Amino acid sequence: MTITLLQTAIRPHHPEQACEAALRLIDEAPHSDLYLLPEMWATGFLTRPTEATARAAAQASRLMQRVAMERQCAVAGSVAVPPDESEAHGATTTDAAAAGGWRNRFFFYLPDGTAPYYDKQHLFAYGGEDLSFSPGEGPRDVEYKGLRFRLQTCFDLRFPETARNHSRQPYDVLLYTAGWPASRRSVWDILLQARAIENQAFCIGVNSTQLPPTATSSQAAATAGAENATSSRAAATAGAREATERPAPQVVYDGGSAVVDPYGRLIARLDAAEQAYTFSPDIDRMTHLRHKFPVLQP
Repeated sequence: MTITLLQTAIRPHHPEQACEAALRLIDEAPHSDLYLLPEMWATGFLTRPTEATARAAAQASRLMQRVAMERQCAVAGSVAVPPDESEAHGATTTDAAAAGGWRNRFFFYLPDGTAPYYDKQHLFAYGGEDLSFSPGEGPRDVEYKGLRFRLQTCFDLRFPETARNHSRQPYDVLLYTAGWPASRRSVWDILLQARAIENQAFCIGVNSTQLPPTATSSQAAATAGAENATSSRAAATAGAREATERPAPQVVYDGGSAVVDPYGRLIARLDAAEQAYTFSPDIDRMTHLRHKFPVLQP
């Protein structure tokens, strides 16, 4: 089993560029069994979703499904799903119970095009995520190629109970898709290792990063040039969209995606560059640890 982390940069208002970047990274590791993308990777983490958010999420979901089917692999990552699609996927929590009914949905697309999913359970209320999003109802495991994966999203990392492994039906790999800010990176680093140790499982966290200033400036200049060529009405619409979709102000993302083994040992920690990283979990070594030092509760 080969697993590839796709540490993509946030490109607000440019989901097509986000999709292109994801494909470039996938092409760097063309034969992986599983590709992992960050939280809301097509838009960047946001708490005030709009119709543009829904379109970006649909585009990102189509891409994940297409790659999974064409390459006969799995592709996983989070997107913001609007209320009508939440209902279509069978969400059972009441849509607007003190929230807007959107879901921060972690899809796990399989080679046949189907997509088991997990809805983020612990919403980031500190940033206002609970104002538009409804929480999921519990953890979700997905079986793929003989391994069992536990799906979790960003802020869930602070809550060990939702990651708790059990000897009755243990998972093998704990996955966190995230948009974790640089200001709290030390927490991210420590908790990923803690979750691996507690659960005697591989723990993978794939985080967002951002483009270097030169790339960001070039992109902004190109966008400004295009907007100047449009009508004032179109520019006003773009401005309104930017105001509602912009990720939390002054938030810096610096990657730090990581892989930790069941002993809590760091296998890899990525720097701030947009990049792909591939590894193969040593399941025999994990099984040996569980037999030698059994801490998983029945």
